Amino acid sequence: MWGVADGAGAEAYAEAVLEPEKISTLAARYGIGEMLTRHVLVVDDEPGNLDVMEAFLAEDYIVHTAVSAERALTIIAEVRCDVVVTDQRMPGMTGTDLLAALREHQPDVAGILVTAYTDAPVLVDAINCALIFRYVRKPWEPAELLAAVAAASAFVRNGRLTTRLLALLTMGGDDLNDLLDHISRRR
Repeated sequence: MWGVADGAGAEAYAEAVLEPEKISTLAARYGIGEMLTRHVLVVDDEPGNLDVMEAFLAEDYIVHTAVSAERALTIIAEVRCDVVVTDQRMPGMTGTDLLAALREHQPDVAGILVTAYTDAPVLVDAINCALIFRYVRKPWEPAELLAAVAAASAFVRNGRLTTRLLALLTMGGDDLNDLLDHISRRR
């Protein structure tokens, strides 16, 4: 069905199953609608940076801004976002800590960490604890950040579609098991 030859390894199978086009085809077949909210949360303690990011992201996304991690946590509790773009060094809570905390509310959100610093321990924490999707170094170019948000959105979409398709498959499997039990009892 997926074009994977008999006897192919698990890697080839996973690669074939996880192709975005095939996920989209299955989603359409089963009537699964759009999985993205197009909401992006941008967090930076410098209002000027927020204004610049909001200005060029607003053409393609619904942008929410927060000047602190605390405000970002309030927003994320109220609004389902696809992507969070955050500065690393902010008063009170780092971007890495914020992204890790956001996962408690929205585990499927993609985090993009923006920073001028390349401290190895910070990057390790960002990857291992906050599960960042992408790291963008300051100074950044608008095209670079737009591409990162687009890639993060696609990643979130495919993850949500896969989760929904697996839920449908599980429900179908449960229905099949119920039917088989019913047939077995009739014998």
